[in-house]
Amino acid sequence: MSFEIYGPDPTVLDISGRKPHVLIIGAGVAGLALAIMLQKADIPFDIFEKSPEARAVGK
Repeated sequence: MSFEIYGPDPTVLDISGRKPHVLIIGAGVAGLALAIMLQKADIPFDIFEKSPEARAVGK
């Protein structure tokens, strides 16, 4: 499976000359999908999740 990244060029550095570091709030489907895309673009990130354990939701 391959992904194409749309939007700003991920190789662009911020004004300090570093790659941006992304903070992802929530490890749901959207947060994990974003993490996968950032990893493929070699952009550093951290994920914060308030729930102490993984559980099924939406049942």
